[in-house]
Amino acid sequence: RAAAVGRRAGSAQRAAAAGAMARMPSRFLLCTVLVKMLIYGSIRMLYSFSHFLAADWGFTGAELSIVQAVGELAGIPGGFLATLGDKYGNRAVGIGASIMFFLSSLAMLAPVTFASVVVVRVMLISSGMLYIIVNQSALVGSLGQESAGWFTGISETSWSLSILTFVPAVAAAYKAFNWRAPFAIAAILAGLALPEILADFPHDNDRLQAAAAAAVAAEADGAGCKKRNKGSRYWQVLTLPGPILFNISSLLFNLAHNLVFIGFVNWAVEEHGLDETQIGVAGFAIGVAELLGSLTIVYLGDRSDLYKVQYAACAVFALAILGFTLLAHVSMAMGVVFACLIYMPGDAAIIAQIAVAERFVCQELRTTLLGMNFQCHFIGRAVGALVAEQLWEIDGLRAVGLTGFAIASITAVFIWLAERYLPEVEKGNNDAVGEESPGNTNSFAP
Repeated sequence: RAAAVGRRAGSAQRAAAAGAMARMPSRFLLCTVLVKMLIYGSIRMLYSFSHFLAADWGFTGAELSIVQAVGELAGIPGGFLATLGDKYGNRAVGIGASIMFFLSSLAMLAPVTFASVVVVRVMLISSGMLYIIVNQSALVGSLGQESAGWFTGISETSWSLSILTFVPAVAAAYKAFNWRAPFAIAAILAGLALPEILADFPHDNDRLQAAAAAAVAAEADGAGCKKRNKGSRYWQVLTLPGPILFNISSLLFNLAHNLVFIGFVNWAVEEHGLDETQIGVAGFAIGVAELLGSLTIVYLGDRSDLYKVQYAACAVFALAILGFTLLAHVSMAMGVVFACLIYMPGDAAIIAQIAVAERFVCQELRTTLLGMNFQCHFIGRAVGALVAEQLWEIDGLRAVGLTGFAIASITAVFIWLAERYLPEVEKGNNDAVGEESPGNTNSFAP
């Protein structure tokens, strides 16, 4: 009987997801993909043009490395500001962040000094990440968790599309004109996006009313967010065991992800002597693999338990890293194949993490938790960038690969530990739908 209830609940979830897709504001979804592609492209093109920008700006290699490192950490302030979305509404914060991103894009065209580039880079990426966070929270809040995988997978195709389309396009403009051309294109596109964001960004009225109703109900049965944890919203989330464990898993996974990527580039250049064009071809192959990872979440995310999809992607990611470490010496083609096998599930796992993160807390804390999760993504990437070169100096690909495999394996353990704090009603197509896990101490379902 319990299994039958679970199957009926699963069918109801799929039907609700289909209905949500039908109601989806397609124009704003397209706007979301394009704006996120612009934000991600603005982050990634500094790496693509680093050699040329250093010469054009008169920076040393060390100075440009500092700019890049600051860029990795610049998403952290956006995570702190995300709590404003829970307090004042995602629409207001999203519009403000998009305006700041536009102004920061314009500021990149100003006369260059080292200090100005660092400051503008921090503003650009902080505002861009803040927009992505509140955008994700707003639309999942509007559509419901039953379609979170579908929407997140569609919107996160922007990450792979940024390297497949945006960066090559602005690279052509750079070659044809000068270093300001890519930043001018980014600023124009950011300005053109503002009216669409203003017109189509979902309103918070229904969401805030639902949050208030949930808070009242939660207070009545003793399970309210504020009753459990006093203080700021950020502190409330920071003291909950489920979000802590899940965010640690996100940090570790992104650490392994960036660590292995840098190891792949070092392996390709130092062991096979690839030039910039060949690295670009290999990067294009990885971009296609990342796009397939996004589409995997689009197809599977809401047809099956998204948490199980995350487990599977993490397992394949770890095994592909191990295969790359042991077999990449066979040939360059073998190495590229394994790199694609790494980054297809890698991208799928990261998207699943973004879609799942909000389920750990009640409605009024979801944007705050999503901001914290993005902070962990950036911290993990920054740490991965810092330790990759040191590991490479110790023992080359073997040190990088085995460390990445170990970290990915530990990630799976933290995902498993966090799952017991996920409200049972949010876990997906389980047999005992609606029953709380015995160990759950932060289930906020009314």
